[in-house]
Amino acid sequence: MKVKDLIEILERCDPEQSVIMSKDAEGNRYSPLSEAVDGMKYWPENTWSGTCYDSNDADEFSPKDWNSLENVVVLWPVN
Repeated sequence: MKVKDLIEILERCDPEQSVIMSKDAEGNRYSPLSEAVDGMKYWPENTWSGTCYDSNDADEFSPKDWNSLENVVVLWPVN
C-alpha cells in the first residue's frame, strides 16, 4: 500500500477512531498503533518481508546503496 492509498482510506474515517494493527497477515493477533514514522528506508529480503532502517543506519551502507533503498512510512504497533 502506498501513502496515498492509506490517506484515502483514513480520510473516510472518523478522526477520533484508534488505529489497530494486525500482528500477522492471517489476523491471529491485533495491536493498537503506537507510532507512524516516515523517513525510514526499506530493504526487501523477499516478496513478503524485509528490514527497515532509519538515518542512524546510513553509515552501514555506501551512499549509492543507501539511496537505492525505498523510502517508506512505518506503522509501529504497541506490542
